[in-house]
Amino acid sequence: MGRELRRARLRLGLSYRQASQRAGVAHGHLCDLEHGRRAPSVAVAESIIFGYRLKPDVACRLLAEAIPDAGRSWLPPAESSRPS
Repeated sequence: MGRELRRARLRLGLSYRQASQRAGVAHGHLCDLEHGRRAPSVAVAESIIFGYRLKPDVACRLLAEAIPDAGRSWLPPAESSRPS
């Protein structure tokens, strides 16, 4: 997936910093995604999809690799919900 993100960014003629501004994602994070060092959260994946105007097939693959609720809470899912 990282290679596809890089190709999409380069096809748009964007540097990491320009892509960062366009997608609303830190340029270092984009670099890590392109090099396979990180997986995106769903929110980051959606930002990249809209910022890069990704084709539906590429967008679906990116969302499939996204981690739901990444960075939302330091607590495990079972502990993060409070009893009513």
